[in-house]
Amino acid sequence: MLVLGFVGQAVGSWRSDWSGTSAIVAYCLAVVAITAGFAAIRPIARRREREIFLARLDLLVDPGRRYDLFGAYLAAFTQRDRPEEELRAWVEVAEERMGRHPWDELLPADAPRLGA
Repeated sequence: MLVLGFVGQAVGSWRSDWSGTSAIVAYCLAVVAITAGFAAIRPIARRREREIFLARLDLLVDPGRRYDLFGAYLAAFTQRDRPEEELRAWVEVAEERMGRHPWDELLPADAPRLGA
């Protein structure tokens, strides 16, 4: 996005004798490009956030710390009005990767899972 901005400025200074119609078309194209860029950033950012969460879970050895991390993310999700189901889906991915639930060791075998 930054590079596109600089290219736009360079073209604008180079072609400063454009007609009003050409300028309007150029501005419209710039708005479309910026909007498309912002639309593409959100899913990439969410995917990156998920991978960071999963990496943190993987690095933590203590199941209590893993559960605390889940609680911190849940609080952040609540504050930003994001669905809790999305975070629970991330925990399911972690469970698949680890071969067990991230904080199963906290409970006796017959107790229900926390956060599941």
